[in-house]
Amino acid sequence: MLNHSRVPCLAIIVLFFTYTAQAQTQASCNFNLIPMFPSSPVGSQFIAMGGNDFGTVVGRVYLSHTTPQLGIQAFIRYSNGGITYYTLPNSPYNQFNQFTARNNNGANLLMVQPAGEYDYIVQGSSMTKIVVPNSQWRTTHATAINKYNSVVGTYYHTNGYHGGFKRFSNGKFVDLTYPGSTATFPWGINDSGTVVGSYFDSQSIEHGFIYSNGSWATLDDPSNKTGRLLGISNKGVIVGGFNPFLYENGTFKRISVPNSPNAYIDIRAMSPGGLIIGIVEMTPNPPDWYNFTAKCQ
Repeated sequence: MLNHSRVPCLAIIVLFFTYTAQAQTQASCNFNLIPMFPSSPVGSQFIAMGGNDFGTVVGRVYLSHTTPQLGIQAFIRYSNGGITYYTLPNSPYNQFNQFTARNNNGANLLMVQPAGEYDYIVQGSSMTKIVVPNSQWRTTHATAINKYNSVVGTYYHTNGYHGGFKRFSNGKFVDLTYPGSTATFPWGINDSGTVVGSYFDSQSIEHGFIYSNGSWATLDDPSNKTGRLLGISNKGVIVGGFNPFLYENGTFKRISVPNSPNAYIDIRAMSPGGLIIGIVEMTPNPPDWYNFTAKCQ
């Protein structure tokens, strides 16, 4: 366990009581389904990881089923259905490429394995390495980016723990390790710089966290007493799992697919305007998988 102490700050106490309200109801959602296994390219599999307010979705695509030299590429799928593929320049054919997030200005976060030592910010032809201080080799995972190109993510520290980080556009880093946690995983950031994610306590229980202006708060889903916060909008609306929910003003709303309430939903991100991005399994036998964007309220 990290040797951090909890600061008895009034702001933290106020946040804590605000974010642990127990009211629950059902969210009203409008889903836009995007095929995970389209007819073209034949044999391809698209996995959504993030997106922005324009309905652009990014992630990874498996094209190696029919064209092995293409390997696993990052993709950008625009709202009109147009798709752009991307691989790290001069990378070997079998390298794993994945966009994990995209902001409204068209900047993407790129993760490359196994040869990639760093994650990157990719915007047009510009590439910026994300080099987290005191991180072990190949352990950085950038997860979200806001309109100012502030990036959050996680890494494995040279001292032997999973910590979180925030990288500002000027290259400055801030540690985002929840006080007293054994591991911290930031998953989302809005344009105001508020960060959400999850951390593990000394009992290996996962909790959701909110970080804002140096103050921490815990937000756990009352349905299972644990939490994983995956995104936050500019209005402060939070989306999370494992039992998918929307959180706003002290109220938890369950997220389900209209006319298919038992569908399995895997939420990946939330855009600044509140668009939710993820994956859904609509039917169990056989499984019918889709990527999706959704507006919920």
